[in-house]
Amino acid sequence: MKKIFKLLTMSIAAAFMFTSCAEDAIDDLSGKYPLPDDYALSNLLAKDVQKNTATRTVTIAIGTSGLSAIDNGTGNYLYLKLLIKRTEYFLGGGAYTVAYDTEAKAGNYIQGKDNVGSYWVDVAGGAEVKRLGIYEGTLYVTQNGDNYTIRGTVLLEDRSMVSINYTGLIVFEADPPAFTYALEIETPAMGGGMTPAPIANSRMNKITVFSEGLQMAYFEVVTADDATSLTGSYVVTDGLSATGQANNGYYMDLSGYGLGIMKGGSYYIDGTDEMFIRAGGGNIDITDNNGMLTFTGTNLPIQDISTGMAFGILPTPGSVDYQDAMCEYILPNLLSATATDLAAVSGGTLTGYTVTLKLGETGVTATPNAFGGLDITGTGQYISIDFSRDAANLPAGTYNIVDNASAAVGDAIAGYLLDLGFFQMNSGCLWGSIEADVPAPETFITGGTVVVAESGGVYTITVNATTAGGEVVKAVYTGAITI
Repeated sequence: MKKIFKLLTMSIAAAFMFTSCAEDAIDDLSGKYPLPDDYALSNLLAKDVQKNTATRTVTIAIGTSGLSAIDNGTGNYLYLKLLIKRTEYFLGGGAYTVAYDTEAKAGNYIQGKDNVGSYWVDVAGGAEVKRLGIYEGTLYVTQNGDNYTIRGTVLLEDRSMVSINYTGLIVFEADPPAFTYALEIETPAMGGGMTPAPIANSRMNKITVFSEGLQMAYFEVVTADDATSLTGSYVVTDGLSATGQANNGYYMDLSGYGLGIMKGGSYYIDGTDEMFIRAGGGNIDITDNNGMLTFTGTNLPIQDISTGMAFGILPTPGSVDYQDAMCEYILPNLLSATATDLAAVSGGTLTGYTVTLKLGETGVTATPNAFGGLDITGTGQYISIDFSRDAANLPAGTYNIVDNASAAVGDAIAGYLLDLGFFQMNSGCLWGSIEADVPAPETFITGGTVVVAESGGVYTITVNATTAGGEVVKAVYTGAITI
């Protein structure tokens, strides 16, 4: 009975303290903020979506019935800049909170200040009368297809408040992100634990997912060493031991031991935050459609890095959904960079130069042979690119891949068979592969572009092309080039 009385006493005291705090909070607003004015917003006056590095900015202006545009009529409108994920193209439902423009992330709208961000605007006769930045308040967005409800109460920079409610159509043009991936293979895969050992008959597939050049995720999945497809449901595992598993993500701050930050395994990126996927939840599912991959996963436990070596889990599970990712090859090895003087080799009948780059994956190497060419060895993919130039150089620009018969200076030359009568050889842009020093027949690249960028002596060569057989080739080289 004493215990029950004590609990009742504590509950009453807690309730009294909560009531007092709530009354204090209301009292703090008394005299400072008047009751908000209510506005029903019915007209969509403006809409725009812009891509940023890690997000997209959705700009909308929604106004009262007396406005047909932001500068036509009399009334009020709410001008909002909201941030959504880079992988989305429409405004999703949820609670959007205010943030400074330099700190805003997906799920925020930008505070209004110095004509930047979000505002409440008065208009009379088509002319702007007053513009007040939005300082505080949460906006609640409900979305059902193209039908939206946006409501909330916001604090303006003059300390007045408005309560808004918009219901209507907002149509966003479809602009889903295009995904690519890069694949690195290690054979065999190494098991986890304190004494890592090879997993018999296995292969480690390290997959980096990109969206328009921006990294989205990184997965490590184990397949059989002779697997011809990546299709499978991979169990996220702490301590790899078998095929069909995905290496869990981890983040360890060992700065106190002089070792810095150690992180790895499978993770995805939410805005700019790396979300390390832990074991004990959903799987990472991959569908492989002739090399085009789709990655999905729900109920993924995400490490709460603030818990340190306790490896705590965030309260909200994560998820991934990357559809129809095409392979993008990372070619870090410059096998050769040469320039051929066409006048010298043709006896003066031709002019100009052909600049040739040969680039390969990590496992591909090349050595000069006795015939003035290259012997390519190793395992992996490689590309040979012929540029039509007027000098022995390679300036920045976009080079269209054009048929050899019509290619001009500033083009890249499509693949073709050079017939010298006594000898035939592949020339132009070529796509090749090699396995354990045994090359497969090269494929002619017949269309697309090669983009050359250079900064401080570091080149980025980006290939977006198609082969004679219809294969799409996306490849990137970054590094120095000396011709």
